[in-house]
Amino acid sequence: DTDTDTDTDTDTDTDTDTVIDEDEDGVPAEEDCDDTDPEIGRESTFYVDGDQDGYGDEDKSVEACTAPSGTTSDSSDCDDADGTIHPGATEVCDGVDNDCDGDLDDKDSSAVGVPTWYEDRDEDGFGNTDDTGYRACEAPSGYVSDNADCDDKDPGVNPAEPEVCDGGIDNDCNGKADDDDTGVTDPSTWYLDYDHDGYGTSSTTWDSCEAPSGYVDNADDCDDEDSSIGKTCTSYDGTYTGTIDIDFTETTTGIGDTCTGSMEVDVVEADSPQIVGLGDCVFSGIGAALIGTLTISLEGDHDADPYCSGDVDITIGTVPWDGEFVSGTTLEAEATGTITYTGFTFDYAGDFSVSR
Repeated sequence: DTDTDTDTDTDTDTDTDTVIDEDEDGVPAEEDCDDTDPEIGRESTFYVDGDQDGYGDEDKSVEACTAPSGTTSDSSDCDDADGTIHPGATEVCDGVDNDCDGDLDDKDSSAVGVPTWYEDRDEDGFGNTDDTGYRACEAPSGYVSDNADCDDKDPGVNPAEPEVCDGGIDNDCNGKADDDDTGVTDPSTWYLDYDHDGYGTSSTTWDSCEAPSGYVDNADDCDDEDSSIGKTCTSYDGTYTGTIDIDFTETTTGIGDTCTGSMEVDVVEADSPQIVGLGDCVFSGIGAALIGTLTISLEGDHDADPYCSGDVDITIGTVPWDGEFVSGTTLEAEATGTITYTGFTFDYAGDFSVSR
């Protein structure tokens, strides 16, 4: 007995998930921001840009197909509260990493406006002109911002110092020393020594550190045109006494006589006239009967320079006498001429000499 039971059960269960990607960019439609554009895929990350400088805060992000208002795709802002701080900003000396590169102030090679400092060894406030300088936002100890010191070992030499006469040091660092610097503050006064006797005259002076040729350091010469007269004169002021002697000859008879006597002369250079004198001249011959004693008064002036000798302009009565001071202590004068007295005419020649 054969029993054949054939039970064939075919159960086909097909579960197929269909992925839609119309633009075939590999991003499912439900994840694609625009499944019709293969250039557009999933959502991007955007970063809050609180200071609106175009750079966002990496700690504050949002996923979106397009940037929400107040966001940006750049997350490199290191201070999103300050719109002046972001990559690309100018690094300056302010204690802030302005360009967000991790280096701030003078540690950032791109920083601008970083001052250069110069070593000031003598601590006078001016740095060495030969120092190439050190760039830093803050001055290192012993450094200053000025490099105009031409001698950084001497605190008395720098642009703020006055130029003085000191043997060729450029005190104020302007490239000129002593007489070559028109601003030198302490030149000496030198006096022309025209007669080269070592004594000068105050009428011609020169101010400089060094004496020019032909000049000396004093104005003591009494006569700078005479080398034999130097520093030996004194004032003419004083009282002079001496004698007067006049020879008279009567022109008609030829009879002569001599008048002799004494003179006293006062000299006060500050007065006018400077010279005033009075004397008596006594006749010894024919004049004794006619005239007796002749009272003589004089006045005059001498040249203004205080030389030890000099011309004198003297008038006795109305008659001019030629005179001069001799060696500063003696006044001499002489005269010749004709005079009429009580109807008689006399030729005369006289002189006097007074000393103090």
